[in-house]
Amino acid sequence: GRSTLSRLIHGARASLQVAFLAVAIATMAGSGLGIMAAYRGGLVDMLVMRTMDLVLCLPMMILTITVVAFMGTSITNLILVIGVLYTPGTARIVYTTALSIRQTQYVQAAQAVGAGGPRIMMRHMLPNVIAPLLASRAWRATAERRRARGVETARCPAIVRPTPFGPSQTYK
Repeated sequence: GRSTLSRLIHGARASLQVAFLAVAIATMAGSGLGIMAAYRGGLVDMLVMRTMDLVLCLPMMILTITVVAFMGTSITNLILVIGVLYTPGTARIVYTTALSIRQTQYVQAAQAVGAGGPRIMMRHMLPNVIAPLLASRAWRATAERRRARGVETARCPAIVRPTPFGPSQTYK
């Protein structure tokens, strides 16, 4: 048969894939939305942050089960749903940090010399938002990992658990 270690490594592959890709989606989308809302302000700020509040109100487990039931049971769908559901947390952290960064002298100096909005957001605001985002994500990693793992194992039959017998082997 297969050893326990080889089964553990094989099983961890799917869990790590879901975790890393979902966090990557949430981080990229949330960072972009949070910085854009903080820099632009006004109507853009209100629309983006109220949308994030709406997504935060949705129960994660029920929405994940519903989406996977309608769209099909695949790891891709699971990654997308978890990534979208974790986006508002990232967006709120980035938004609050970017609001304070928007008022700094180097951002105002970049605006004074005529730098465009995308350049200011990417070159001046994004690098200064990364440290608080990483600190917050590290703090919440355990709880999020447990929640995502519960959804993954309980409701996604696309993740095939290894059997002790190979596909052509039968127990006699």
